[in-house]
This record gives sequence, C-alpha cells and structure tokens, in this order.
Amino acid sequence: MLDDLIHYWTKELPSFFEPQMPTLLSLSYYPLKIIVAEWENFANLMRYAVENLEYSTEDLSVTISELQGLEANIRYLQSWRRRTAESLYKIRSLARVVESLRSDTTFSETWESLLGDIEHVSSRIDMYGQRFDAVIPVLSSFVQIVESRRSYAEAKNITRLTYLALIFVPLTFVCSLLSMSGDLAPGKRGFWIYVTVAIPLMAAVFLVARH
Repeated sequence: MLDDLIHYWTKELPSFFEPQMPTLLSLSYYPLKIIVAEWENFANLMRYAVENLEYSTEDLSVTISELQGLEANIRYLQSWRRRTAESLYKIRSLARVVESLRSDTTFSETWESLLGDIEHVSSRIDMYGQRFDAVIPVLSSFVQIVESRRSYAEAKNITRLTYLALIFVPLTFVCSLLSMSGDLAPGKRGFWIYVTVAIPLMAAVFLVARH
C-alpha cells in the first residue's frame, strides 16, 4: 500500500492536496480509494462464486451420487451469506465515515466520486448476496429430491427382500410340516406331495401379500 500511496501522491495528486501542508482528510483520500478497490475485487470474487454455483445447478442430474456435493455447496453458501452480511456492514460503515466528512471545507466533487464508488460496490455486494440467497432454496430442493430417490431405492431393495421371504417362508413351513423324510424326501416317491402343497401355498401367500 505504501508504494501505491507514493505513486499516487507523486503522479496523481488530487486538487485539494497540498504537499507543503497536507490535511488529514487529503492524506486519507488515496488509502480510502485503495480500500474501495479491494472491496471491488471482493465483489468480483462474489460474482465468480455465485455464477459458478448457478451454472452448476443447470448440469445437475439429481442422482444419489451427487448428494454429498449438494450438501457441500449448501455449507459453502452458508459461509458466503455470513461473509456478505459482514462485508455489507463494513462497506456501509466506510460510507458513513466518508459522508461524515462533508462538513469539511476541502470536501469536493472528488470525494463525491469516492462516495459513488462505495455505493456502487455496496450495491454489487448486496446484489450478489441476494443471488446467493436465491440459490439456497434451489439446492435444498435438489437435496430433498435426491433424498426421496434414495428412500425410494431403499424401499425397492426392501421389497426385493420381502419377495424372497415370501418364496422361502412357505417352502420352509411345508418342509417342516411334512418333516421331509422317508417317502417324502427329495427323489422319493412321495416328494410330489411336497410340491403339490408348497407351490399352491406359496402362490396364495403372494396373492395375499400383494393384495
């Protein structure tokens, strides 16, 4: 910053700057300009971040594999909301400080220009903060869709297990009922009795379960 100040004070002196007897107000002009320029860089960073988030939502296929990324984006957004609130407070405090200097006799159009720059940066930060707020419900809805799809997939897996149980439970019951020994054992003459009892029973269980 010192190098920048030396450059400005030697190359671009404002009209109200008196090198022999500089006032505190005139000395603070360029430091404030540098600060506002840094806030402008911050606003550009906000624009880059919010546009990346907005474009990323356009390419989402809303699959279960993207759930972790969506949750990370929401946490990322929450941190930007906090930064936006803090930044707006600081930049608006700076604007109030500059406005309080209006009573000084050296306050001129140059200072009005600085105030305009501060208001411009403040409005940009506020605008990008609102865009961050607008992205949060979109990502939250995507998370809800993914969660519902995951629940549906889990329900389908449970349904498959249920069908397996509906197959084996009747078979096991009939096997236990008939003891499956002697003539009723597999390969013996009476094994047809097991098949005759088990298959209709299994079909009946399926029909009752589906109903």
